[in-house]
Amino acid sequence: MLADDGVWRLEDLARIELSPPTEFSAPGAMCGDLGDNGALVAAGQLFERRDDRWYSFDANASAAASPSSVLRFDGDCQGTDDVTWMTADDGTLWRVEAARVDRPVQFESLVAGAATSVPRAGGLPETMLALVDAEHLWIGPGDWQAWAFSGPVPSAVHASGGYLWAHSGASLLRFDGDAWVEIGHDLAEPVTGLAAHPGGVWLQGESEVCHVATATMIQVAGVRAFGRSLTDDYLFEVRASDADAELSALLDGEPLELVADAETGWHQGELRLDALGWHELRIDAGDGQRSVLVKRLPEARRSWASDIAPIYKQSCEGAGCHQPEGTSPPDLSSYEAWLERADKIRVRVVDAQIMPPVANRGPEWNDDSVKLIAEWLEGGMLP
Repeated sequence: MLADDGVWRLEDLARIELSPPTEFSAPGAMCGDLGDNGALVAAGQLFERRDDRWYSFDANASAAASPSSVLRFDGDCQGTDDVTWMTADDGTLWRVEAARVDRPVQFESLVAGAATSVPRAGGLPETMLALVDAEHLWIGPGDWQAWAFSGPVPSAVHASGGYLWAHSGASLLRFDGDAWVEIGHDLAEPVTGLAAHPGGVWLQGESEVCHVATATMIQVAGVRAFGRSLTDDYLFEVRASDADAELSALLDGEPLELVADAETGWHQGELRLDALGWHELRIDAGDGQRSVLVKRLPEARRSWASDIAPIYKQSCEGAGCHQPEGTSPPDLSSYEAWLERADKIRVRVVDAQIMPPVANRGPEWNDDSVKLIAEWLEGGMLP
């Protein structure tokens, strides 16, 4: 929690005071676990917690254009693209990565914003952003699409569990990345606010609140959605809103054993993240499903100049390979080229290990080369 005089954490009903950065002053916004690798936004600066220290980024922008809020992914700071998205009072959208910052777009009269990740065939879920201005609801961040509705422009948008939620007049709307559908609800008065969570949404009226769930809801404890940590072993618990629903769990598509506790209704399980990077814990219960994405971070922080460039020089620069100014195969002689092709490098070099081709590998290429590249990719792709 943020307070005028500092930062607090509630844990098992205990209130724990955390030490904020010395430059912090309220008001502000936060995301993630501030005791680990969460972030604060205050006074135009982004403060990130890492290795028990605070690191800051100064936007160096006018007060109106400086970031003032974070688009959170179920409470955390980043989706699977490892990007932190922030908005400013003047409608500026900020994109912050480990090694670069930009302002891709500015919205006129920005009203609200939200972020989540939606499933993508053959890969990790991808980031979906929604921004509402005075005239439209925009969905990005790739090719921004403007949506207009038969009713009024939504006054709020929330996101969770791969869905966007908005209300237009008396209509409650949900977007799954492809289409909007109207969801029925029992609130008998105008909707004044909403708060989404995995599996449903709370609606606020002038004098009452109403909850809407579209399927069996699933609680997960012990693993935080979009959590990023050095931890590779987790004990977790799951419970369904329907006590009679059969529960099952998968980690990256492989089944996990669940042990039921008849007294509490919780089911316990264990998972191990053998590889660096993002992993998906999927829970099924009756007609409900919940996906929890968690990332295992590398212990070592790698940079392109110190760790990746030497590998490129030794193993990728030869004739017929990824030479400077080459087109086929493409040039991989620069930091920017590796950033642009990071997804393909992850799939071909780290996951499938089909590149470099076996016939082109010299004695200098070994498992340590793959490990270094994986640590660089999952550790923030520093220059």
